[in-house]
Amino acid sequence: TLLTIKANAFKGCEELAEIKFNEGTNIEFIDSTAFSKTKFIDSVKNQRVILGNVFLQASKEDLAADSIIFESNIKCISNGAFTKSKLKNVTFPEGLKYIGAAAFKNSGNIESLTIPSSVVEIGDEAFATCDEITSLTFTNPSNNSLIYIGVSAFEKVNKVETIIREEMENVGSLEILSSAIQPKE
Repeated sequence: TLLTIKANAFKGCEELAEIKFNEGTNIEFIDSTAFSKTKFIDSVKNQRVILGNVFLQASKEDLAADSIIFESNIKCISNGAFTKSKLKNVTFPEGLKYIGAAAFKNSGNIESLTIPSSVVEIGDEAFATCDEITSLTFTNPSNNSLIYIGVSAFEKVNKVETIIREEMENVGSLEILSSAIQPKE
């Protein structure tokens, strides 16, 4: 079963114009550069792109919107998908596993985040300079799902007044979280 498509996997396959997955394919991660320099990527500029269970790219409308609620089947929000968005409200589905590197970087209007217990990885700079975030909730991660918070994932998120760790028993994640975020004093 194909679960992951890594960086540059099809880069330069210039004639690649269409991508289809069989129904029931449970792909969980596609790097944002996997299809770079293909006809496919050229044909979907500024459009919302969802491949399988992966939210690969936001549309211009998504980036300008006030809020987004992700569909329940989304397992991954790809690298850079919402960089520089105007979003204030983001609702992640339970079942989401990956928030890619720089996925929401420079989205300075987001005010609070609730990370579902299903998330296993928050990529490097995922929420860097989202400087309006004042509340951050990690829902019931006692199932040891969160294993990686990337370098600078919450860099310059310096207005955080509240970090809620609902029933967090995973000491490793707690230590990672404590070093990743410095709440406002």
